[in-house]
Amino acid sequence: RLQREEARQQVFKTLQQMISPEDNTRHGSLDSSDLSIHIGSTYGVPYPALRTETPFLYDNETYPLDRVLAETLEVEDLSQLHLQYPCSKDKARLMSPLQNRSKRRAFHRCFDSFVTSHVIPLLHSKALASDVFYTNRHQLRKGKPQKIIYRYQAFPCIRIVRPGECSV
Repeated sequence: RLQREEARQQVFKTLQQMISPEDNTRHGSLDSSDLSIHIGSTYGVPYPALRTETPFLYDNETYPLDRVLAETLEVEDLSQLHLQYPCSKDKARLMSPLQNRSKRRAFHRCFDSFVTSHVIPLLHSKALASDVFYTNRHQLRKGKPQKIIYRYQAFPCIRIVRPGECSV
């Protein structure tokens, strides 16, 4: 327990130095109420250089996400969804095909292909260019390759907001 409390106090000290590095002469114990981190702080956020939203282009013939989603939802055109399913109609009925594994399989495959074949390589190249990877020099000297694991949400969160609806 003592080691955990010491580690906790070290975190507070580090945070305090990040918040006001010029005033690190304060003595005594810090506690969480002494600290205030700006809402825009990237402290504790992995790879902040990669979290900036940036537009990118992709081939919608190779990854026809919109067409496959429309087919999955059994609608002609996603841009006309509000006409087929106005606010008075139940959105749960519209989204119900996504609850069925066999009906959503084609969309899931297209999404998975898009993420693994396009997004991850794009993100990886951006990470290499930004030099954000931690490398274990000791392992590199031994000739052992470094493993880089990417994790992503297996099935995307799909939100449909029709005209006149509130967005979360």
